[in-house]
Amino acid sequence: MSTPLIFANSEYVAGRHVFKTIPGGSNMSLASLATTATCNVMTLLDDKLGIGTTVPRQALHVVGNVLTTGTLTASNVSVIGDFVTLNTVTSNTEQMVITNAGTGPGLKVTQTGNESIAEFYDDGGVLALKIADGGNVGIGTAAPTAKLEVNGFINIKVPACHVRSSSAQTIAAWDNSTKVDYNVTPTINRYNLFNVTTKRIEPPVYGLYYIYACYSISRTTENKYQYISITKNATATAVSDTFSDGKRLGFGGISHHAPSSGNVYPSVQATAIAELTTSDYVEIYGSGNGASAKYTSSDSANFIMAYLITCL
Repeated sequence: MSTPLIFANSEYVAGRHVFKTIPGGSNMSLASLATTATCNVMTLLDDKLGIGTTVPRQALHVVGNVLTTGTLTASNVSVIGDFVTLNTVTSNTEQMVITNAGTGPGLKVTQTGNESIAEFYDDGGVLALKIADGGNVGIGTAAPTAKLEVNGFINIKVPACHVRSSSAQTIAAWDNSTKVDYNVTPTINRYNLFNVTTKRIEPPVYGLYYIYACYSISRTTENKYQYISITKNATATAVSDTFSDGKRLGFGGISHHAPSSGNVYPSVQATAIAELTTSDYVEIYGSGNGASAKYTSSDSANFIMAYLITCL
């Protein structure tokens, strides 16, 4: 095979330099080269370089395929075509990395047609994730009918806590209220929903929460009334604050008549579903009609539990 030669047309025809190839040993004349468009390789026109074209439209205009084995650096990239394939095969790893330090999104896709916005496939062409036209997202399904449709199991770890008490505590009389001390290390405390220092439920995210609290009352020879209140942002131990409608999320009570002998341990319980922000806190208060009323340490039913139902 002859070695190609490259030379420039020195006549500067029609305001452009034309670079052409001729086979080695060819007898083509300069005049014939100037009139042979099929052997044009590069054209320089008005500071624009064309490869495969005699009318370059940009600083570099290539008609045909381009191969680069190094790094291609550009401030902006505009790709025109029906299909764009990015094959990231390298000797070490295969990945496409998008680094964005600007104020806009790292990746923005605009779909003006009726087809899906994006589709992601696993090995064997199995559809893993689809963002359908209109914005519905499907995981494991090709035709999502809701904003999010999942074909399979979902593992969600939401803020939750479960903590109980190990020590007896005197619950104050009705003219006051006592904060119930749930003091055992929580068996469940995801995202530190229960603050072990303040003994409060402190939401890590704004949402709708379910709360349940109870304590058992030790009774011997007294007839008692006992109450429990799940409070939001209570600031005092007075019943007017901790048991008021503005502070009370949930409320429970029990009336107990003393047995002729022995002890009984009735349980006072309360539940609540409440909208809580990250600045709110929840505490449990008890009250009754006798200063000797207690919840007992011998019953592990003295506990509080809570979990996030949904974020808001």
